[in-house]
Amino acid sequence: MTAFTLKTGAIVVTMSAALLSHASAAEAQLGSLLKRAIPKPQPTVAQPPPEVAQAPQTGKAVRVQESTEAGPGLVRVRVTLTLQGGHDLKGNGGSIKETFNDSFWSEITLKTDGELTAVNPMDPESLKAADEAQRRLQEQGTGANGRSGTSGGPGGGVPGLGNMDMSKMMALQQKVKACGNDQACKQRIAMEMMNEQYADAGGSPQMQQVQTQIQAISNMCINEKRQPMGSKGYQDCMDAEGRKRTTRSDNFVSAEELMPDRYLGYATYEGCKLTGRTKITRTVQGVAIVEGPGIPYSYTEVGEGDVPASSPLCSAAPTLVYDTKTNTVWGNVPFFPPEADVKSTAGIFGRQSSVRNAMSDYNYVADVDGQHFGVYDWVHKALEGQVAASGKKTQVFEPKGYANMTTGSGKLTATMSWTIVRD
Repeated sequence: MTAFTLKTGAIVVTMSAALLSHASAAEAQLGSLLKRAIPKPQPTVAQPPPEVAQAPQTGKAVRVQESTEAGPGLVRVRVTLTLQGGHDLKGNGGSIKETFNDSFWSEITLKTDGELTAVNPMDPESLKAADEAQRRLQEQGTGANGRSGTSGGPGGGVPGLGNMDMSKMMALQQKVKACGNDQACKQRIAMEMMNEQYADAGGSPQMQQVQTQIQAISNMCINEKRQPMGSKGYQDCMDAEGRKRTTRSDNFVSAEELMPDRYLGYATYEGCKLTGRTKITRTVQGVAIVEGPGIPYSYTEVGEGDVPASSPLCSAAPTLVYDTKTNTVWGNVPFFPPEADVKSTAGIFGRQSSVRNAMSDYNYVADVDGQHFGVYDWVHKALEGQVAASGKKTQVFEPKGYANMTTGSGKLTATMSWTIVRD
């Protein structure tokens, strides 16, 4: 549901409450909160999104850098990873010495529709605050008139509004989405929403009178004030008329004051850009024991790779949520390193030249907060939840060894950094 449509709905509800003289402004505003709290659908994530070494369903907020380089309404997300180290292992299968000097990076642009919402669906605290705001608004409605602010029909609250279930809200959201950028279309849906709610309330003469007066005000804004439906002027006109007909006590708190619209969602879009590069340099030498005396071997692997000009992964990026009040970001930071075209001098004991996902090659593990992570899993865990808009992490991994070569030592140091730059 767009912020524009939701505000219009709130205006109509508030006006209705005042005209009926039996529903407080608090009751009216409750409907606004319920609508504005609907989270937007999240895009399907085809690949597990990157994650941070913190509790899975939380994350950390950080300052977002400002830049015009990303473009209007866009955010540019870049992740870089370097891996350096190696191991020297022995066993009854022989011996192996291996070194790694690899680097990966990817950068993707995400876009916002510019519409603010009141609730951050990725933040449990924000969801709790929404519940508390709804409870307080409901109490305000009860205190003002001795009725519940969410009950519908005669005897309490804004008729029918509190009875709108989530399935209807989501259906309305889809209708609004289909309007695209047509603000008049969104405005009409807001009016239809209210008409449907009042019809559910029984279509009493009072309801008909309210609808007639609201329609008259709408016509006045269009015909006398010359404000086309869907325009900002029309919205301001409806808002002004709504305020004229709404009274409030000194201790009244509106839904907008309790839960202000402050969050922007950034998601993939048609024409989104994904770039990246992988570069690996590895050396291997050892002795292989199969039968009889060992056979020495050595080889090198060098590879590079870029993200294809048209990558399907661009549409698989997860959504990020930006808090305009604190200038922080929530979400799973996307990281899509490309495959490398590996050139190998290996013989029978090594891998042949091929195009492959070089990040799957590391036979290393790290203990982080009591859990074991491979390199790839650590990267995703480190970029999960509430993530800093820029940051750097370093993790040391130990070799897991091979079935017949487990004695020895080694380490692999992973250094990862990321930046999120918005317009």
